[in-house]
Amino acid sequence: MLILTFVFLFNFFKTEDRKQILIIAILAGFVVFSNFLPSIRGGYDNNHDFTSISLLFSYRYGLFSYKEVAPIFPKIIIDLLSSRNLNAILTFNRILPLLSLLIFYAGLRKAGAGKTGSIAGTCLLFCNFQAMISASSLSTTSTAVFIFITAIASLLNAACKEKIETADIIWSFSSAILTAMTRIEQLPALVILAAFIIIARAKQKDPIFHKKKCIFLFVIGIVCLILCIIFQFSFNPQKLIYKSHPILNFNMHFIKENFAII
Repeated sequence: MLILTFVFLFNFFKTEDRKQILIIAILAGFVVFSNFLPSIRGGYDNNHDFTSISLLFSYRYGLFSYKEVAPIFPKIIIDLLSSRNLNAILTFNRILPLLSLLIFYAGLRKAGAGKTGSIAGTCLLFCNFQAMISASSLSTTSTAVFIFITAIASLLNAACKEKIETADIIWSFSSAILTAMTRIEQLPALVILAAFIIIARAKQKDPIFHKKKCIFLFVIGIVCLILCIIFQFSFNPQKLIYKSHPILNFNMHFIKENFAII
């Protein structure tokens, strides 16, 4: 997934207007600056930092009982390669928001958004108080955001192409599988977006796939995605059903943990 993401960014920015690249560089500078501020909280909860650190230190025992499996794996590798240096984890978490910003902007432009709208949307999402209060975090939040934004960008990239190639299918399914192994409640959004893309291409009488190999990869991708969903639900079914249910999820995040507090 990572290699295909870098290819996507390279192909996009080599043709983008220089003025736009300069503005994006300024926004990226804000993200870099905020990453070196003292963190007020770690992720979406005050104990999220400690949860992530505990899994790094005891991944042999509790890794697969935690729903955010995918973000922990690269951190385990970095932790081992750096001889258990927590600064390496911090550096990794500081780089990901910068990459997420670039992917988000490129995804908007690929989807047909205007230059001003793409800049404004990127600024609203990445250049705000959240970037500062979650700076220097050891949690999995930056990885989860990076994976989800990459998944959306992969689908938008496929939607804008005349021919969906093998690389497009691999990129879309690999990022979707990582989303399922990170924040499974975000998977329905990807499924809905993918369904709209397929329906739109079918209405235009455009062939969705131009090679038999692509159809085979598509089927394999669906099977792998279903297996990942089964794997996730097998560990903590009640909690994941609650989080992945649209109405219950909305009630929890928007009412119970927001307006209900007031």
